[in-house]
Amino acid sequence: MADVSVTFPAVFADALLQLARATPGEALTAVYERIAGMIAAYGSAADVVDAMRAGALPVSTPHDPLFVADCIDAALRLSTARVTDWDHAGLLFHAIATTSYPRQLEEVVDPPALLFHQGDASLMQDFGIAIVGTRQASEDGIRRAQRAAKVLVDHDIVVISGMALGIDAAAHSATLAAGGRTIAVMGTPITKRYPKENTDLATQILASGGALVTEFAPDWSTQRWDFLRRNRTMSGIAAATLVIEASETSGAKSQALAAVKHGRPVFLPSSLVQAHAWAEQLVHVGINGVCAIELRNLDSLVELLVSGPEHDADLSVV
Repeated sequence: MADVSVTFPAVFADALLQLARATPGEALTAVYERIAGMIAAYGSAADVVDAMRAGALPVSTPHDPLFVADCIDAALRLSTARVTDWDHAGLLFHAIATTSYPRQLEEVVDPPALLFHQGDASLMQDFGIAIVGTRQASEDGIRRAQRAAKVLVDHDIVVISGMALGIDAAAHSATLAAGGRTIAVMGTPITKRYPKENTDLATQILASGGALVTEFAPDWSTQRWDFLRRNRTMSGIAAATLVIEASETSGAKSQALAAVKHGRPVFLPSSLVQAHAWAEQLVHVGINGVCAIELRNLDSLVELLVSGPEHDADLSVV
């Protein structure tokens, strides 16, 4: 069994997530915020549990299962068995507020309480940029994603994407072709490959020294909105997000919005800004005064990351 300093925070996080499933109307993001807030207030998972048992936590309702001592003790017993099973199965996991948890992800308001991974987890501690976009990518979009990945690899920057069809797959594949390092942030459990068309891509990512990462436990039943939650997590892992192509309903748009709310730079090519009102608004109006950056010259991406946006300038594919 792994060290208790690693396993108890995971047991605690899983226990609260299991309790949250029985909390009507509580979205996963809100649960993450509550867990992070409790740990920030009390210092550690063990201290939060002690406060729960002492009845010292403020409750939102008299029978809130995330705060009632009887509920948490029963959930901890069940989650201890679950985490033991994960450990025996060789699954690798990180709980919030432990040393192996990605530092930059812990800085956002809604970090996942648990992360599972295969491959090199240390990549999540390195400087990485997310390249994301639609599954129904145009040929120009594919070329832009490939070129963006090559630019980042040339500067030894980790390329992060979501292993979806279209832009994501192009970014991962171009990174591998250039000899770079890439992280795939998944919207499914770590043992599931989705979409099936990218099964070989996942194998190549691991073989190249990359990593697969997810916040969803092995027994999680995948729902379509899990992929939107995945985008928020990817935003938190990445130092910045580059959206290549994204419609009004695209998950990549949701990642751009999440990244702005997380205080992370968001880069939108001029072609996207000109084609979609949401992108134009994010550049010129933003959210709470924080705007995305219009990018006309892909080669200046790294310079902008370092020095800040001093100029706008067409996302060249040549």
